[in-house]
Amino acid sequence: MIAERSGRVVYLSGSDGALKMYARDVATGEVTWSSKTVPDVKGGDVHITMIDGREHVVYLAGGSRLRVYDTAARGADTAPVREMDVETSGEIETFLVQRNGVVMVNDTVVDLSTGEQRTFEPGSVHVPRKCRAAELDSCDTEASVRGMTTAGPLVAGPGAFEIEGRWNSNDVVRSEAERAGFPVLDVMSPDGSTVLAAWPPLVGGSQLWGLHDADAGDVLAVTPCEVEEFEPRTSPNGRYAFNGPLVFDLHEQKAHCVDDGAVTVTAVSGGTAYGHARKDGRAAAVPLGTGERSDVDVAPDAAGETAGVFGFEARSGFSVSPRS
Repeated sequence: MIAERSGRVVYLSGSDGALKMYARDVATGEVTWSSKTVPDVKGGDVHITMIDGREHVVYLAGGSRLRVYDTAARGADTAPVREMDVETSGEIETFLVQRNGVVMVNDTVVDLSTGEQRTFEPGSVHVPRKCRAAELDSCDTEASVRGMTTAGPLVAGPGAFEIEGRWNSNDVVRSEAERAGFPVLDVMSPDGSTVLAAWPPLVGGSQLWGLHDADAGDVLAVTPCEVEEFEPRTSPNGRYAFNGPLVFDLHEQKAHCVDDGAVTVTAVSGGTAYGHARKDGRAAAVPLGTGERSDVDVAPDAAGETAGVFGFEARSGFSVSPRS
């Protein structure tokens, strides 16, 4: 993972119970800091967030134990600036790191700046409006928190979502969206300031994806795009959120379905989306401004304004291409 502000690449390396976190300078390759041994977790990864204006890396390991490191640290055996057990039960099914220093572990929201935890028990949150699905009288059924925004908890039930006491998705449904059945397919907040929502497809068309202002629910951007799984990633500088061929520019408030959905995006930087063609797997670069795709030798697994990282997924080795 690229830590954009500190100019580091942060990653996990090791095996047989000797896994450590390392940070290298993107320009020189120097190891600037390393952690003590951390537990290895299947699927465990590092995530970047901002806490009190500083860039930090978050790692969830050892069941429900959070470790938080300052990306600008220096030295071996660097200790986390915050380490805590999250008060949640059962297997970890949800782990979401927002850009605003908020982490969700199952039904518990953690503010990393203070360490405060808030658990939303089943039945404690509500989406009280009537659902558009004929067989449901209320969207309250199995309502759960999907993130924390500047306006309050983002709560979703079957087919609807709302910021409690502020606005409801039924009030901001896109006119293009089919009104019958379930009007909302999925929802999340990448940064606490915006909300990403999947609306049902147009008749005979693709899913509609909307970018909403978290405070008022205003639709900032919308695009049709077919996405297989809803697991958005955020670019190192926090400007872009992307998922499959779908890219949201959170700063310019625009939505793009890259190359009409033909490219699966792995990284976005400097206004260009990088990824692989769905048809033949060829590496591609697509400027978001023009949408004109071109072939490249290799697409980065992660990219920021300071560097591109290649071969990052394997943990067995990777290369970094600094940018001047």
